[in-house]
Amino acid sequence: MSSYGDDSRDDTARLHALRTVALVQTLGMHKDEGIAFLARSGLISDPKGCNERDYRGRKQYYFRADGIVVGVDVNGRIMSVEGHAKGSRSSDQFRGEIPLGVTWNTTLKSALQTLDTPDDRGYVQSDEAYGLAYRIENLTFSLMFSYEGEYKLKVWRVHENWATKYSSLQQPEHDK
Repeated sequence: MSSYGDDSRDDTARLHALRTVALVQTLGMHKDEGIAFLARSGLISDPKGCNERDYRGRKQYYFRADGIVVGVDVNGRIMSVEGHAKGSRSSDQFRGEIPLGVTWNTTLKSALQTLDTPDDRGYVQSDEAYGLAYRIENLTFSLMFSYEGEYKLKVWRVHENWATKYSSLQQPEHDK
């Protein structure tokens, strides 16, 4: 069941779908382990080719060539991941899987049709975009849409609402 919003919504399938996406699987990993995993998965072309910045009391590692941002807490634990469309934050486009049937051609209208009513929505000043947020157990899946043209997807992110272990949600190591 959903931990927020619509208590009648069963998020079991959505939670499983999120946790099978390689970028999302890095949540809870130590930064170095997660970046190595992304490199082995082919999502990061150069594990050392990132820009580091402080953002709201934590570090962000921005892999511009791969359209990926990884957010890390003070203990070095990955707590958020982002995939960017080409040009978003001057990046190349994230080339991995986007969760829950979303693609780079998804518009605000089609996202609402596919994913239904979000738990939160509105203008996100830091992203200069209109956002939809879906709280799924301990995770929040967010989509940010450009104000240009058809309101196409420009950023997707998943972040933890609180730190936890995901061993029961991740695929067994031999299945990866």
